[in-house]
Amino acid sequence: GLNLRSFMIFHDCGHGSFFQGSKRMRMANWLTLHVSAAMCATPPDWNLGHQLHHANVGNLGQDDYDWGETVFHTSSQFVAMP
Repeated sequence: GLNLRSFMIFHDCGHGSFFQGSKRMRMANWLTLHVSAAMCATPPDWNLGHQLHHANVGNLGQDDYDWGETVFHTSSQFVAMP
């Protein structure tokens, strides 16, 4: 329970959306990101790869992001599968 909740807070902080607004709120977001990263045992730079995910998910023509991704197939590729 606590690990999942910590990751949810961490995820929102990684997007910069847990605390928004003033410089003080951005600092609170940064601090909460690092505390929640430790609590859910996730590296605090995880959000850099996660931003690639959001920038490229569903884009079949890109080569920047290919790890841990949902596999998409065109209709013809799916029909040709064994």
